Amino acid sequence: LLATCDQGKERQCVQEIQPWATAVADELYPDVGELDESDDEKSAASNPQQSVSSALLEELNELKAGKGRNKGDRIQAITGLPGGIVMFHIRDKSIDPVKLASTMLSRLSEEKEACTRFTVRLIPFRRTCFSDLELLEQLADSVLKEAFAALPERASTYAVDLTRRGGKNPKMDRDTIIKLVAAMVPSKFSVDLKNPDVVVIVQVVGRLSGVSVVTQWNDLCKFNVRTLQQSLDGPATTRQPAVKSKSSSSSSSSSSSSSSSSSSSSSSSSSKSDFPSSSSSTISPPSKASGSPH
Repeated sequence: LLATCDQGKERQCVQEIQPWATAVADELYPDVGELDESDDEKSAASNPQQSVSSALLEELNELKAGKGRNKGDRIQAITGLPGGIVMFHIRDKSIDPVKLASTMLSRLSEEKEACTRFTVRLIPFRRTCFSDLELLEQLADSVLKEAFAALPERASTYAVDLTRRGGKNPKMDRDTIIKLVAAMVPSKFSVDLKNPDVVVIVQVVGRLSGVSVVTQWNDLCKFNVRTLQQSLDGPATTRQPAVKSKSSSSSSSSSSSSSSSSSSSSSSSSSKSDFPSSSSSTISPPSKASGSPH
């Protein structure tokens, strides 16, 4: 999971998202599955000239130091990334990141209870790779084939949402990525930027990239937690989900106190739809049919 937040509030973002995600994951997946020992490190070994930020590798190494199968080990926060960005490594392979994030935001909408103050967006990555065009092509091909095969027959429109964060990567050209991803979408799908049935999310975060295929894009306000909370009918109450583990309870309590003292900061940035330094837009890929382009 990738979370964007107000700059300087990364710790508060962790305190908001980690216990919330853990509580929902424990409910959806009560049995702890196999813990991932990081595909990212295996990729680094086979591609010695490719590397993610030292902070990310350091965090992953720390996570792999504990090989227990406790529920507290299932979702771990990765900080030290560009300002306003926090990633959550879902180590339990039985957990589907897309289902987890969609469930979290769907319940937020249904229950009309605000769980966060500092978090802006919560983006699931079905899989990740290093920010290399060839690796991204392989990753996207695998993710899109699996995801589109599982879609209901009525799904017929799509869009591509591309975001680049943490500085420009000359190897990850915007137009090239869009054409690459669009070519993998089944031919029966047409482009619809206003109300797509399916959205292919591509995020380039410095030297790490992620891909997902999601539905409910507009229903969940483009996975923008802050916008979703603001769209709730009537006054929303702020709460933190109850979490069984002590560490999560502590994080929840800390988040509550931090949120209270920083409400003016959250309010001043509530009009922003996403982390300000990222370049994000929903892209219209080349049309598969003849006629004017979408």
